[in-house]
Amino acid sequence: MAKSRHHDLLAKLLSGLAFLMMCSLAARAGSLVYDDLSTEEAARLLKSHEMFAALQTIKLNTGTIQAKLSDVERYQPKYVAFKSMGLVELATITIESPDKDSKKNTEATRVWLTERGIRESAAWMLEKENEWVVAIADRRLVEVIKIHKDDEGRIHGIEFSWTWAPNKIGEALKFSYPNERAYAKLAYDGKDWKIVSIRALG
Repeated sequence: MAKSRHHDLLAKLLSGLAFLMMCSLAARAGSLVYDDLSTEEAARLLKSHEMFAALQTIKLNTGTIQAKLSDVERYQPKYVAFKSMGLVELATITIESPDKDSKKNTEATRVWLTERGIRESAAWMLEKENEWVVAIADRRLVEVIKIHKDDEGRIHGIEFSWTWAPNKIGEALKFSYPNERAYAKLAYDGKDWKIVSIRALG
């Protein structure tokens, strides 16, 4: 009888130890997941954020611009860029004076889409009549600079750099874009990492 009780006690003890070890391993595994994030995983997480879905755009007006052609070409170089790409044509027109006095006539500029421009405009947004919103660049991740952890080794954020990457129209406009730094605050929901917020760094 005593021997049977001894076996029962030993079995319960071993069962308890096994349970504690399983709990310890599970907790350790959870901790490793919570405290581990590779640079590649961080990059994928950042790229999936809505921040990187944003586009930089400019407005292109067609129709009549109340300015001389020379002034349009000098002060609004985007029209020269669009013309160089074969997307628009520019021409001087005369605006007659309301009182029919030819001395009071003024010069203006007419802008219209070429056949190529009409095809390309399928990817643009017509905000209102004769006013197009054209994408010229999208955000690109440059580098994951650092994965930040607190004193206990728990991850709390990602420091990274990004820039605007111009498309063909952006390149034709010859805009230049510096690299920017930012910090993404993270939270772990027990399954996946989530970006709580992103702020710019000076």
